Amino acid sequence: MKTTIAIEIQKILDEDLLSIEELAAKTGLTTPGLKKILSGQSTNVQRSTLRKIAEGTGRSVRIEGENIIFSRELPSTDNVPPLDGYKTTRMPSENYIREVPHYEVKAGAGLGQASYSENIVSYTKIFPGVHPSVRFTVRARGDSMQLAGINDGDLLFVAPVSDAHTLKNGAIVIATDDNGDILVKIFQREGDKVMLFSASPKYRPIIKSAEEVRIIGQVIHSSHLNTFAV
Repeated sequence: MKTTIAIEIQKILDEDLLSIEELAAKTGLTTPGLKKILSGQSTNVQRSTLRKIAEGTGRSVRIEGENIIFSRELPSTDNVPPLDGYKTTRMPSENYIREVPHYEVKAGAGLGQASYSENIVSYTKIFPGVHPSVRFTVRARGDSMQLAGINDGDLLFVAPVSDAHTLKNGAIVIATDDNGDILVKIFQREGDKVMLFSASPKYRPIIKSAEEVRIIGQVIHSSHLNTFAV
């Protein structure tokens, strides 16, 4: 049976899509040491180890009896007196911020536009509230997805999709067809057919065989922070 600390570390790996090696690099701990904790071989974990895990993954840690709990709660500023005329707000520290690449892709939220390119042109800072599965950003172009909350010029936060069979019907995706056009559409699969719908009556659905469509990723957020998936 897994210990509480092993369960909590596994949750961090799953939520942040990290390998044990990546977690070790973030926390300054050793990979063999973390593996021992995960396997239950090491149960007497020092508080300094808990602090390193918390600080390295942008979390806080608390101990309740025999339970160890990591959470993404931001540090409180309740005891900090506000300046005259200003409210005190909670701001994330650098531990809570990560950066993901922004690709030179203008994803057509209308007719197909721009061929897919893997050139990184900049990086986007990701703040708390954006799902940890997000791995890159692209820019939307066109008006066909406005009713879904995606406008021309919006920054789209995307999670890669390695297997389109894992997608649920209704997911908003970045797809490329056999012409090389990049599209932002609503995904639906029926048998061996893939249908890509616009969120506008002006545009007809695109119906193709599954082999003709490559799903690059699923849109998790837009720059308006409308949530499409969790």
